[in-house]
Amino acid sequence: MPSEPVGNPYRRVHRIQAKRKGFSWSDWVIVLAAVVAAPLSEPALLHFTKGSVTSQGLPGLVFRMQALIAALMALQTYSVLIRGPDRPVLDPHPVWPKALLKAVAFRGLIQTFAWPLSIWLLAWPLCLHEQHLVFFWLSLPIFSTWLGMKGLGYFMGLAAVWASRSDSIAPLLDMLRGQNPREQAAFIYAPGAALFLIGLTLIASANSFEDAMTGELLSVIFVISPLALGFAGWFLALVLAPLQYVPASAVLAEIDARWAALEAQETGEHVYLDWLAGTDPYRLRAFRQGWRAHRAWPMGAGLLGFLGLISAWAQDYRSAVMIAALGVVAVSAIPFRMAKGDPEWLDLALGVESSSVSYARGWTSLCYAMGSALPAGIMVAIKGGGWQSLVSLIVLGLCVSVISALLAKRFRAQGLFAYAPIALLLWALIGRM
Repeated sequence: MPSEPVGNPYRRVHRIQAKRKGFSWSDWVIVLAAVVAAPLSEPALLHFTKGSVTSQGLPGLVFRMQALIAALMALQTYSVLIRGPDRPVLDPHPVWPKALLKAVAFRGLIQTFAWPLSIWLLAWPLCLHEQHLVFFWLSLPIFSTWLGMKGLGYFMGLAAVWASRSDSIAPLLDMLRGQNPREQAAFIYAPGAALFLIGLTLIASANSFEDAMTGELLSVIFVISPLALGFAGWFLALVLAPLQYVPASAVLAEIDARWAALEAQETGEHVYLDWLAGTDPYRLRAFRQGWRAHRAWPMGAGLLGFLGLISAWAQDYRSAVMIAALGVVAVSAIPFRMAKGDPEWLDLALGVESSSVSYARGWTSLCYAMGSALPAGIMVAIKGGGWQSLVSLIVLGLCVSVISALLAKRFRAQGLFAYAPIALLLWALIGRM
C-alpha cells in the first residue's frame, strides 16, 4: 500500500454520498429560525445598542458568540473524529490517515457552515440601529473561531488517543476518571482542554474587536488569533494522524469491552444521573443510552450552565439566562438522537411500550437540561436577580422536553426539523422576559 494515495479516495466517497443523499433543508431551517428569532432575543443580546455601541456590551457579545461556536465545534470535532460514521466501516481495512483526516475535516466544514452563520445572523438587528459596519465585522471573530476550533479540535482528539496510551499521563487520568475507564477519561476531557486553549485567544479577540474596526493592524491580528491557533492545531493533527488515528479504534474497543464487563457484573447502571431513574427500567435504559452513546450532549449542557453561572456571578443576568436557556433547548433535542440510535423495529422486536420509551426520553432530556438551568438560575437568584429566572428556565426545560419527546415518538429523528425552529423561538422569548 503506497504511503499516500493519488488524489483523495475518501473525498470521492463523501461526494458520492452527498450526491445520493441530495439537498437537505435541515441546516437552512436553523438559519431561518435564527433570522426570525433575532428580533425576539435583541433585549438580551443587543441591549447595549440603547446607548453607545462602543460600550462594554460589544466585547461581551463577541465573546459569547465566539464561546458558543467554540463549544459546538469542540464537541463536533471529537464526535466525528473519535466515533464518526467512517470509523466502523474503515476499521477492517488499511487506511491513509492523513487523507482520511483531510476528507473528514472538509466534510465537517460543509456540514457545519450553517452553525456560525446562524450565530452571526442573531446579531442582524444591529442593522436596524444603523450599525451595519459592526454587524459585518462580527463575522470575522465568529468565523475565525469556527475555523480555529476545527483545527484545534482535531489535534486535541488525536492527542487524547496518545494520552490514553501514555504511561506518563496515566496517574493524572486516574485522578480525573472517576468511574470511567482510564482511556475514556482522556476522551472526556479533550474537548474541555481544547476550549481552555482557545478561550485564551477569545478573550484577546473580544477585547480587541472595537479597535480592529478602526483598522488597527495589531487588533485585527488579535481578533483572528483563534484562526492562527487553529492552523497550528491542524498541522499538529496531520503529524499525529498516522500515529494515532488507527490506534483509536483499539482504545475504543477496550473502553466498550470494559463497559460490557461492568454490565455483565450488573454494575453497569452507574451512569450520570441514573439515580433519578428510580426503579423504572425504561428511564434507566434511557439514562444509559444518553450517557454512553451521547455523553457530549449532557457535557455540553453542563458547560453552558457553567458559562451562565460565570455571567451571573458577574451580575450579567440577561446573558446568564440566555446562555443557560441555550443549553436547555440544545440538550433537550437528545430524544431525536436516541430515536436514531434505537430503531423502531428493535422496539417492536423487544415488545417495549412506545409511550413509556417516549416518557423516559423526555425525563432524561429534562434532567440533562437542569444541568444547564440550575447553576445559572440559582446564581442569578443568589446575586439578587430574582427567582423568576430560575423558574423560567425550569418551565422552558419542561416545555422543550415534552415537545421533543412527543416529536421523537411521532417522527423519530426527522422530528428535529420541527423541533429546531420551535426551540430557537422559545429561547429567544426567554430573553424578552
